[in-house]
Amino acid sequence: MQDSKQISNGVNKKVFSLSIITLSLVVLPIIANAQSIDVGSILTRITDILLTIFYGLIIIMFVYAGIKYLTARGEASKIAEANKALIWAVVGVAVGLLAPLASRLVSNLLFGSP
Repeated sequence: MQDSKQISNGVNKKVFSLSIITLSLVVLPIIANAQSIDVGSILTRITDILLTIFYGLIIIMFVYAGIKYLTARGEASKIAEANKALIWAVVGVAVGLLAPLASRLVSNLLFGSP
């Protein structure tokens, strides 16, 4: 039990650190330019960064599924694992395509149409 708490704390620290770094990459250039801060542009920039990371993960997932297929060598269980990986990669593509639409919808609801 103790090991799982240590791993969980380590993961939480990494996620927190990554969140702070991402937020600083978005907010600091705006502050440095001494421009008025527009919440809509900040949300757009955060969405763009997250989608770029997400699309990279989707590509990695497709490559992973392809490697699983190549190393399956006809074994049914390994082919089933590769199929699951491929299905989740396709789900990731669907989510990635719908995410900008959801972001735009929320932005329009909060701040009005652009």
